[in-house]
Amino acid sequence: MQVVCNDMAILLPGRVYVASCKGGSFEIDIFAVVKDELAQFRQWQADYGAVTVTQQDEAAADAMTITLALFGRGDSQPTEAEQQAMLVWAQDIYTRADSR
Repeated sequence: MQVVCNDMAILLPGRVYVASCKGGSFEIDIFAVVKDELAQFRQWQADYGAVTVTQQDEAAADAMTITLALFGRGDSQPTEAEQQAMLVWAQDIYTRADSR
């Protein structure tokens, strides 16, 4: 069984830390988040408190789990549609970082 792990952290002001454990190695890529993406992130941080969104494949043998954690300062929680928007936002940034 092959285990794949990928992590991404947004570090303010507008930096992204991406790590992967592919084949036992550990890779790091840091690049700037564009202004509009950072504005969206900061808005979520202001609006929502602690948020955890988990998305799992239905496949049994090679199932993949994606977990998004936001440590915000707000009092509310995102709707399901907003949670999906957050996942898409993070996946877009991760894909761009992984292709560098």
